[in-house]
Amino acid sequence: SGGCDKISGQKSTLRVSAHLGIPIGKQQFVHAYLNDKIILKSIEDLQTIQRMPLIQAQHTLLTKSICHRLNHLWCLIPTTDITNIHGNDDLHSLGLQLDSALRQHLQSLFPIHKINDRAWTIATLPPRLSGMGISTWRNTADCAFLASYAVISKTICHLFPNLSPAFQQPLPNPPPG
Repeated sequence: SGGCDKISGQKSTLRVSAHLGIPIGKQQFVHAYLNDKIILKSIEDLQTIQRMPLIQAQHTLLTKSICHRLNHLWCLIPTTDITNIHGNDDLHSLGLQLDSALRQHLQSLFPIHKINDRAWTIATLPPRLSGMGISTWRNTADCAFLASYAVISKTICHLFPNLSPAFQQPLPNPPPG
């Protein structure tokens, strides 16, 4: 479902289009949409689940809902290109703001123990590697987008050959071997 959303603090004539929750438009609108509709909403969601009495329920909602939703977004938002337009680094700071909120939430689950950098790194590992499965912007966004682009660029070029010049292959073909 797509549509146009007004972004807070912007003139009413300035809009960004969002389709499937992904902002499409000029850089300032993409950044404002990410901040207002995604980052601040996710931080608000973290504050809401902190009110739950069971730590297990909080963790389940965090990893199966909030982190899952964010992983979907990171697959579709080109972090590097947007960040580098006109030297603006807002997207990086927005991602780190969200990572900080995730870390604060984890610290609230364990108020007696200080979550140091090593513990945080372990917490961001998947459960199969003895982590807590908390996916962060810093660890996930670039890889998720590159993987998504690599898959979709091949599909688009196959379905629409006339668009293939617009989709450069991000990784060269491996040597035979």
